Amino acid sequence: MEGQLFFLLLMGALLVWMITRTRKQQKNQQQLQNSVAPGSEVMTTSGTYGRVVGVEDDAVQLEIAPGVVTRWSRRAVARVLTNADTPVETTPGSAATTEDSVGGIDLTKPAGAEDDTRRS
Repeated sequence: MEGQLFFLLLMGALLVWMITRTRKQQKNQQQLQNSVAPGSEVMTTSGTYGRVVGVEDDAVQLEIAPGVVTRWSRRAVARVLTNADTPVETTPGSAATTEDSVGGIDLTKPAGAEDDTRRS
């Protein structure tokens, strides 16, 4: 009998812990989605990166490439990378200083173009 009571108490404590954790995560996600403002860099749940250019009631407009604006549900915003009021610190030559490179890959060259530095 004591074993069953202990097991039920353990299951009840686990259930309470899971519910409170889920509510906390939902609250944090809601605060994140409400903090999105024009100028913020965000990542969507599908992995698309973009800069917020407009905010509506339940949607945001993201510029995912220069001149390319798409409309997303606010729920699709998974992370805010930089806020609109937070300046982005960059160093000369870093990938963040140019829109022609991502992760050190030069986007101005065609995909099959050979690099002179790789020739032997």
